[in-house]
Amino acid sequence: MGKILVLLSLVYLYFNINEYLGPAFKMVGVEGEHITELFSGKYSAMYWFVQIIGLILPIIILLFRRGRRPLIMLLVSFLVILGAWLKRFLIVIPSLQHPYLPIQDVDESYLHYYPTWEEWAITFATFAGVILMVSLMMKIFPVIPITESINNRSSKIADNVTSKK
Repeated sequence: MGKILVLLSLVYLYFNINEYLGPAFKMVGVEGEHITELFSGKYSAMYWFVQIIGLILPIIILLFRRGRRPLIMLLVSFLVILGAWLKRFLIVIPSLQHPYLPIQDVDESYLHYYPTWEEWAITFATFAGVILMVSLMMKIFPVIPITESINNRSSKIADNVTSKK
């Protein structure tokens, strides 16, 4: 799984570089302002967190065998998921900000985006639904096979019987 995550992270990093390389090469007009805002403006901390912590650091950690231990892979996977969520935020929110919207003479509330309580509720409901599905699947399909737990229990019983003799 760690090798697959490295491969997918490398592919995603390649696509990320290509996504911003074209507009960054020209740096004219609205695209230039948008790239400047991402690289060194209001969203720069989030952008560089996604690039370094969400993509480059997991690749470096998982390339080595010690980095593919279960606990380390779990933590690295959380970083990748957090980076993916923040990347989605960076795709939507900065492009909806005032200077990039092609609209004129509209209400001030349309010029700035803030998530509503419904959007937050949908996001949290998605997390809750995933946790519910994982819990139900673990109940239906146990993580430890029942035959293995029965074999372990029967061997312990046999060990207790022989030790009492």
